[in-house]
Amino acid sequence: IEGTNLVDWTMDREVALAFASEHPDREGVLYVLDAVEAGEILMIRPVSDILDIMERQLANGEIHGAPILFCPNRQINYIRADRQKARYIAQTDLRHSLDEVWRTTERVRGRGRIFHRILIPPNVKAQICDEAIKTGRTRSWLLGN
Repeated sequence: IEGTNLVDWTMDREVALAFASEHPDREGVLYVLDAVEAGEILMIRPVSDILDIMERQLANGEIHGAPILFCPNRQINYIRADRQKARYIAQTDLRHSLDEVWRTTERVRGRGRIFHRILIPPNVKAQICDEAIKTGRTRSWLLGN
């Protein structure tokens, strides 16, 4: 399977809405993660350690299982990540989408929701884009251009 196992998220609702509203001709999707409910996916380790462990596991044919959420505190030198208030989820098994993994975890645990999927209709996306332009949070600004 081709793809990336690293998915970036944001702690800033306006950034999330800006990215969810990128394509005005179709419905947008916004995922909201409850990191507290996700619990065990949070790893407090340096990012380089997490990526090294994952690389070793993938090279040895091992699959870690649960997605790993990590929140690098120091991203000041990377303007794009700083502006986007970036957090990252490393998906350790690309055979299943994050949706599938988290829904299965929710069923097994039998308690609260780990994530919520919110659909944004095109007319609402247009309003979000207008607001982003007014506040200066354009795509160019978010990407650090």
